[in-house]
Amino acid sequence: MDNSSPETQLSPPHPGLTLLVKWLITLWMVGYSLAALVAALILIINPDGVACSIVPQDECSAASPTVLHVMFTMVGGVLGAGVLGMVSFHRYESVMGVFHIRHAWGFLYAPLLAGILALVVFALMQGGLLVFGEMKAPEDFSPITGLAYLAIGFLSGFGWYPATQKIEQIVARFFSLDSNGAANRGDGSDQPDGTDPATGDGNKEGRGKPDSSL
Repeated sequence: MDNSSPETQLSPPHPGLTLLVKWLITLWMVGYSLAALVAALILIINPDGVACSIVPQDECSAASPTVLHVMFTMVGGVLGAGVLGMVSFHRYESVMGVFHIRHAWGFLYAPLLAGILALVVFALMQGGLLVFGEMKAPEDFSPITGLAYLAIGFLSGFGWYPATQKIEQIVARFFSLDSNGAANRGDGSDQPDGTDPATGDGNKEGRGKPDSSL
């Protein structure tokens, strides 16, 4: 009787197909990373012009500061995803030599995931649900605040796993129920994983940290 798992019974992909996927991943990562880099430079040089062209308004001369901050944050998220993808691909292919075609899915949707995650992080910060120093969008836009939100977006895209963990903690604080179906009291005593709902300290048992790659 063959007790091997279905995974061990699968034949390895053709080397030519694997090489093609590697080149496609490389072109994809370089392409969207360069596009995000160019977008960041254009935003830095002419933020109002870019925002007015994307969000058309009558006699638009100066875009809303919130719109500009969102754009900087999302572009930073895509940049972070590109850097993480290139680092991970290098480690998989050049250092460990264990790249598999199934890894391609993560590289494919990385920029979309990073852009959405950066937008969510921005919204959570503005709503006071996620505290990061004293960062909150000011009434007026300045290049310094734009670069700050670009950096925050980059951290969200590059550190997607810690960011999603933090969002999970926020979700647990607002929507989790106890065994009787009642809402949590929010004092930490009803957190089954030992996580303090105020600080987020504590580790969930049985949930190991995944590979840092996409």
